[in-house]
Amino acid sequence: MRRFLCFAVLSASLLYSVPVAIASDKFTLYDWNQIETQAERGNPQAIGLRDGYLAGVRDALRFYSKVSKTFPICWPKDHEIDISLVRDTVDAVRRGHPDIAKPQDNFAYIIVLSLYDAYPCR
Repeated sequence: MRRFLCFAVLSASLLYSVPVAIASDKFTLYDWNQIETQAERGNPQAIGLRDGYLAGVRDALRFYSKVSKTFPICWPKDHEIDISLVRDTVDAVRRGHPDIAKPQDNFAYIIVLSLYDAYPCR
């Protein structure tokens, strides 16, 4: 479950521009409160980040809960789960397999397929 939640949070952050706190994998409740405060003040960038982050988590949870038994993802113990690794994996799979997904596909679908391609459970 913890691995899945990390996946959900990471995939959400890939969808929109992210502050330094997220980019460095140190996104905390304090950071969330700062974004929420700015969004409540009408800051369009904060509103987009807040809504995009929540939408990304929602999409990841919805999608992965449906396919986790079909596409189980197993991270190697010697790999740190971070945004760069996820982004690089998705980019590499999309370049190597341009047919893996269509432009209208849910982005969570593309992330899960990419990570499964790179880290399938054996």
